[in-house]
Amino acid sequence: MPIQARRASFERHNIYQDVQADANKSGVAVEEIVTARITEDHLITKSREALSLKSRAGFRIFLIMVTMGFNQAAYGIDWGVISSINSNTYWHDYFGFANSGSTLGVINALMTIGNFCGAPFLSVADKIGRRSVNFLGCFLTIVASLIQCFAPNVKVFMFGRFVLGFGTALCTSSQYIAEVAPPHIRGHIVGIFGAFFQVGSLAIVGIMMGFTHWESNWSWRVAFLIQAIFPFFVCVTIYWFCPESPRYMIMKGQREKARTMISKYFTSSEDPNHPFVETMIAQIDESIETSAVGFRAVWDFRVFFTKAVGFRTFVLLLYSIFQQWNGGGIIGLYMDPALQTIGITKKLDVLGITLGLTATYFVFTLFGAYIIEYFRRRTLIFVGLICIIVAQTAVTITSWRVNVQGDRYLSYLTVVWIYCFQVCSASFIATMHNLYPVELLSLPLRAKGMALYTMFQGAAGVVHNYGISVGIQKVGYKIWAVYIAYNLLQLIVAYFIFPETGKLNLEEIDHIFETKNTNPTNLSVKIADAKWASIKEEKRRGPTWIKLLHSTIFLFFIGGNSITGMGSQPFDESIRGALPRDFIWGFATAAAQVEGAWNKDGKGVSIWDTFAHTPGKVKDGSTGDDAVKSYDLYKTDVEWLRKYKVTGYRFSLSWSRIVPMGGKDDPVNEEGISYYNRLIDELLANHITPFVTLFHWDIPQALEDRYGGMLNKDAYTPDFVRYARVCFERFGDRVKNWITYNEPGVYSLAGYAAGVHAPGRSSFRDRNEEGDSSTEPFIVSHTELVSHAHVADMYKREFKPTQKGSIMMTLHGNWSEPWDVDDPLDQEAAERAREFEIAWFGDPLYKTGDYPESMRAQLGDRLPRFTPEESKLVLGSSEFYGMNSYSAFYVRHRDGPADINDHLGNVEKLDENKKGEWRGPMSDTYWLRTTPWGWAKLLRWIWNRYGIPIYITENGTTAQGEHDWKPNGPDDVLEDPFRVDFYKSYLTEVAKASQEGVVIKSYFGWTFTDNWEWAAGFSDRFGATWIDFESEDKTRWPDSKSSLRAVLLNCMLKGSRSTACVPGGWNVGDL
Repeated sequence: MPIQARRASFERHNIYQDVQADANKSGVAVEEIVTARITEDHLITKSREALSLKSRAGFRIFLIMVTMGFNQAAYGIDWGVISSINSNTYWHDYFGFANSGSTLGVINALMTIGNFCGAPFLSVADKIGRRSVNFLGCFLTIVASLIQCFAPNVKVFMFGRFVLGFGTALCTSSQYIAEVAPPHIRGHIVGIFGAFFQVGSLAIVGIMMGFTHWESNWSWRVAFLIQAIFPFFVCVTIYWFCPESPRYMIMKGQREKARTMISKYFTSSEDPNHPFVETMIAQIDESIETSAVGFRAVWDFRVFFTKAVGFRTFVLLLYSIFQQWNGGGIIGLYMDPALQTIGITKKLDVLGITLGLTATYFVFTLFGAYIIEYFRRRTLIFVGLICIIVAQTAVTITSWRVNVQGDRYLSYLTVVWIYCFQVCSASFIATMHNLYPVELLSLPLRAKGMALYTMFQGAAGVVHNYGISVGIQKVGYKIWAVYIAYNLLQLIVAYFIFPETGKLNLEEIDHIFETKNTNPTNLSVKIADAKWASIKEEKRRGPTWIKLLHSTIFLFFIGGNSITGMGSQPFDESIRGALPRDFIWGFATAAAQVEGAWNKDGKGVSIWDTFAHTPGKVKDGSTGDDAVKSYDLYKTDVEWLRKYKVTGYRFSLSWSRIVPMGGKDDPVNEEGISYYNRLIDELLANHITPFVTLFHWDIPQALEDRYGGMLNKDAYTPDFVRYARVCFERFGDRVKNWITYNEPGVYSLAGYAAGVHAPGRSSFRDRNEEGDSSTEPFIVSHTELVSHAHVADMYKREFKPTQKGSIMMTLHGNWSEPWDVDDPLDQEAAERAREFEIAWFGDPLYKTGDYPESMRAQLGDRLPRFTPEESKLVLGSSEFYGMNSYSAFYVRHRDGPADINDHLGNVEKLDENKKGEWRGPMSDTYWLRTTPWGWAKLLRWIWNRYGIPIYITENGTTAQGEHDWKPNGPDDVLEDPFRVDFYKSYLTEVAKASQEGVVIKSYFGWTFTDNWEWAAGFSDRFGATWIDFESEDKTRWPDSKSSLRAVLLNCMLKGSRSTACVPGGWNVGDL
């Protein structure tokens, strides 16, 4: 596509991209990335903050619960109807069958057969909406009730049972209530909704007890008339009280309606622009866009039997059987014959016990709704099953003794154990019957998935209901022993198969099933561990009012501009003067992240322009079109840099701004040259040394279109050399510090292995149309090394003698620590991980002229080979080691051969070690933790391996809470002790390493301002200057950390006598 046509076709969209890019950059396993990401999402907290149940929105939620509760009560009535009229002799005499046996089994089974047949029609909820399907189901339930009431014979009655099953199958109230419930109270709401089942049962059993002495066929007919009341109420009110599901509306493209619904029902303010509304919509979008299955025709269920969805289907099957076969069916449908096996036969006694059991179930279901958010789903299942097994064992033993001894007190003791069964089932398991299946299904699967689940239930129910009837007739009380054996088996299966879904939003649960190369159950448990650890940490930190008090006291003492609050932490005098006097400190940035002006003054399109304008590629739907407007505000930015007392500023040039079409024969854009001349001159006028990066990930799109960009080394290298020549010629008289490539490994892995950065190529066809993750990252990296070497050679021969500058490459790399420090395999794995991440480029540049042997051993011919001439050219081409590093990870070895798409060295990277020790405090970015201990080891490892001076060209962190900060006035300053402590700890290790002889020349923090963080959009704030992204001019606000860092470095320089190093002296005024 021509450049202008491509530019005109660009669109914006707001879907979050895959986590694989951050996995590649951080070097951590995907499981850990997903765990951290979900743990830190805070959607539950945001939901809690957005909604007060005492508001009008809370009242609307109440109306939904009442309406859908009546829907559930209609289903519960049927259980009460059958249980009650089964002891009614007029019913049995009218149709001519006993209270157990095959006829009763068929009547009960027809309900589940109808349920099974109606289940596939649940999928039309994706066509006509969740409410409409519920309406249709309730209408059929009314018709079925009337058929049963006035049935002239058993065949018509059976037909009514079938219609009733068909209708109740369409009552998708559990799916609906879970989709419209605010995330933080979803468990409570669904639990209370489930308790309405017993409301229906209680109502009908209580009424039927009143009709015990009514000697007429109306004593049983009236039960079916009452059964029609609840669904009638639903049909009348559902379109008045119940909104359509926002997830359905977004799925149908009705985004504004969804936004209105979420604001009206999920927020007290009812503001469509409330931050929670946007967060909720973004997560629903993500679930739709990143689903591994997508959408299919309403009647197409094949997707459930594919590899991508097979595990969900398997869990649904097991859970449906679990729900049907745990023993509750005896109490629900066959209480009368069950009680007869222990000698309780009086009609009023049976109804009284049934009523008591129903009331008990109702009360403890409400209790279960209360506790469900305080315990893990799996924990409740395990405890519930164990308690049920104990209760059923007790029932079996006392029933046996009743049959042996005939003691009446043992009969009632057996009833006590049955009540205990109800308590356990209701408290620990019942609530989840309406919640857990919905949580297992992603939005594109939910309607059809619930249909399939209902079909599974129906099939299991047919077998179960018929089997109980015949079983009680054949073996009597011994039927309980069958359930004991089954529930023991179910307990084992649940432990290994059932994933944990507690404390997760419905969209977050999708990550459990759709993260590739992970075990869903293990991943869910890992996420649960992290979630609950986070909750415990919040509780440990104390109530909110205590936090506010601490913050108030802190701000009182430090004042608006001051950072004296940091002064209580004494400066370590042992590192005073540890750094050389010519040590450079400053900030690093990248053109695509800060400049903006993406199509201004002759700039051409870069691959990041293309990528960001492609729907679904950036987390918040943003682009770098404006970024933070540094192109227009460069003088303002330099003034801030001067105030921060930096001595260096690292920025990148936009290739497509200088040579818009990119090629060696394409024209130079003089307006782009003019801009960078002005920026360089402004820096020098303020005594700030420019460090210039030629390539920070934004190759011109034209080169990608012409020959595939870096995949074509022979075509690409001359173009890159010519671009570099233009830069050396135009800027080299003032720029003395050149960097060819920034983080070449991250560029190749994120762009060509995971496909979540530009140019967006990988082997994963659900994400990218083209690419080969097993080969292309290594081809591209090879091109980067060779083209760098040609540029460095040109510079040293033609420009260095007169310009007196230097040239290098900056490499990304985090420290890898053995998970078990005493395990030789983990020690070897950690070293191999360092080689795959760092020595991949470090060895060819500084050590051997070739890739590490560990990479050759694993990758074989997939790793390109240098020609002798190329090897000689690459080795020594980088004059210094450019070090970009942020964190450290624990590494554990993997057994067996490496996956073909593995780029880590066949290792597992983790957040905690064998002893359970976390690697460091958590930032606001899920892969980034503060790990100065790893930083210290990494500095020494690089020095010992390569023995070349180190320029630290990137290091920094995000801090929680900065998105919510709002300035109170023009002189306000963002105080962030977390980031202050990060810089202090890392810079202290820099000073110590320098004292030990490691030659370190600079420290550049990432980054100068908050900026557009690639595929993360504006969601990560790394900046020393807080940016108001919502303002037209991207207003800048200073952070305290920038001044503190100047103080620290001033104290560490040789010959320092600064009094700002002592306690009480950490003040901006001292600078």
